[in-house]
Amino acid sequence: MAWRLFHMGLPHYPTSRRLPSASLRLCKLNGVCLVLFGGISMLTGFARDFNELLAIRFELGLAEGPVYAASSMLLTQWFVKAERGRAFGIWNVSVAAGGFLAGPNSAAVLAHDWRMMMVIEGLPAWIFCVVWFRSIPKSLQSTKWLSQQDPLPLEHELAAEQAAHKEGNTSSWIVVFKEPSVWMLMVGFACSQIILYGLTLWLPTIFKSFSGLSEMMIGVLSGAPFIMSMVGAYYSPVAQTSITRNADGTLPSPW
Repeated sequence: MAWRLFHMGLPHYPTSRRLPSASLRLCKLNGVCLVLFGGISMLTGFARDFNELLAIRFELGLAEGPVYAASSMLLTQWFVKAERGRAFGIWNVSVAAGGFLAGPNSAAVLAHDWRMMMVIEGLPAWIFCVVWFRSIPKSLQSTKWLSQQDPLPLEHELAAEQAAHKEGNTSSWIVVFKEPSVWMLMVGFACSQIILYGLTLWLPTIFKSFSGLSEMMIGVLSGAPFIMSMVGAYYSPVAQTSITRNADGTLPSPW
């Protein structure tokens, strides 16, 4: 039930995504979400009854909901179309890495107290929030790893891509559902989530049925499948980018 309410809170942001983006910059929105997510996650450790736990989990879903959509929009402002797939792949490695680290970390803390586990696992969001605000530049012009001449052509190419999208038929959002690629992505994402939460929820229970396994070993084994997810999330977009570049004849293959 707690998992259901958590995921009921996730979709509320994308349905009204234009409101925050008009008043807050995307990087600030992600930072606010990190603060809220960390605080609400730690608040789970102080739940006094089951109803409070359900309410907190729903609020946790609300706090996490904007992150994926806002980060996706942020990447479109930093990476051109030819590089965007690789950027998304590298970014999604963090999802699999989180699944891998969650098992042993939770097992180590759970050995002491589950409430303390919730409090400790909420702290990294606050720590990363500081890293986020200190590391993410305000604009392409303020980046430290680009020369003074690099941002201008990149901004022009990004602006041209956005202008091309605006010229299309966007009179109604229903047009989106007429695209076969959208349905393919929806089905693929749904299947991946079924597999993800099937592993997350039931794999530890399966390993626990075997005698002789410690809590730490169960956590490590439960996180092991996410190693392949990290490999696939990184190398699949990189390979696709390489194929696209070779087809265009723009750059040699990095392989």
